[in-house]
Amino acid sequence: FRRVLFRSERAAELARLIPPFVTTVGLFVNAGRDYVENALEAVPLQVLQFHGDETEADCFGYGLPYIKAG
Repeated sequence: FRRVLFRSERAAELARLIPPFVTTVGLFVNAGRDYVENALEAVPLQVLQFHGDETEADCFGYGLPYIKAG
């Protein structure tokens, strides 16, 4: 298992290169609320995707649609 750390500057740079009509998705695995909020401040994400032990309550409340992988 290799964990890729979030680098806000690089993620923001890549997000600016995405053409219109392509959805930006942030993928999180067992990330804390502060981590997700920091990512949202730095990168214009449109959808959140959670792949860890997050509950529905953990996924809700960011003001964006989300996917919770089972």
